[in-house]
Amino acid sequence: LQGSMIAGYDKRGPAIFRVDSEGQRVQLRLCSIGSGSLSAYGILDNFYEPKMTDEEAQKLGRRAIMHATYRDTGSGGVCNLVHITAKEKIRFPPLDVSQLYYEFADELGRDITYEPNLES
Repeated sequence: LQGSMIAGYDKRGPAIFRVDSEGQRVQLRLCSIGSGSLSAYGILDNFYEPKMTDEEAQKLGRRAIMHATYRDTGSGGVCNLVHITAKEKIRFPPLDVSQLYYEFADELGRDITYEPNLES
């Protein structure tokens, strides 16, 4: 699932496209790119709802990125989340994906034991 994701908004409304390495463009309702995509799609396919609030959609994006990076050694680093509307593009502060592990710790399984450092 390699390629690029292009997202935007025009007079027809919001649109997300996946462009593969051959240049083929496909419009999708949901899109994930990269080696962790199968895990991200598992979350998106199960939890996406057409009428989500902005907050619910943002949480779903963070959740999908966390699951995409958790067991995939080729993924990781920074979670970049952008909300695109007809009037503006809102870029959220980047989060280290390890911060997402704490947010969604109850979903990670029984192989995780940790004590979050609440003082930092």
